Amino acid sequence: PATWSHISVSDRISFIKKWLDVVGITLHAQPLLYMGNDFYNTLQGDTSLGAYKLWLTDYRSTPRVPAAWTKYSAWQYTSGGNCPGVSTNVDLDQVEGTMTDLNWLRVP
Repeated sequence: PATWSHISVSDRISFIKKWLDVVGITLHAQPLLYMGNDFYNTLQGDTSLGAYKLWLTDYRSTPRVPAAWTKYSAWQYTSGGNCPGVSTNVDLDQVEGTMTDLNWLRVP
């Protein structure tokens, strides 16, 4: 994002990792990293965040997984979905894998 333009890439990555560490310690679970390719590109191809599972936001019919990952754990494929009882559009997501994989994503 433009608000990060004054922060070096290494500082951005360090900040993200520190935030993920705090969330992980607080929740006693490894957090997912929610991002799309536009945000990933601001990190100039850094692959160190690939240690975290990815919740990818990409509204193309076939998602592009950023270079740090070989697959996504969850894919937000639209913000234009609908749900009974909700009057506005909602995000729709797809989880990659089995019910066991889905259970891994929840906080204990």
